[in-house]
Amino acid sequence: MSTKDSTEEIIRKIRNGNSGDLDYIYSTYRKEFLTWGKKNFREADFDMMIDAWQNAVVAFYQQIMSNKLMF
Repeated sequence: MSTKDSTEEIIRKIRNGNSGDLDYIYSTYRKEFLTWGKKNFREADFDMMIDAWQNAVVAFYQQIMSNKLMF
């Protein structure tokens, strides 16, 4: 995934089966999400935050594939 790709292009690529873009999103934003979660949900342990991140990425993917997430 190029940093120049627009949101629309990324969604189109994922919808067309390019898992590389989804992998990039997963690995790029994972640390930021975990940091945010640790700050805002102090009772949650690390495994809970990992599960939440994975669930969020799966939901993102499902929204794309069901055409519910469009620009």
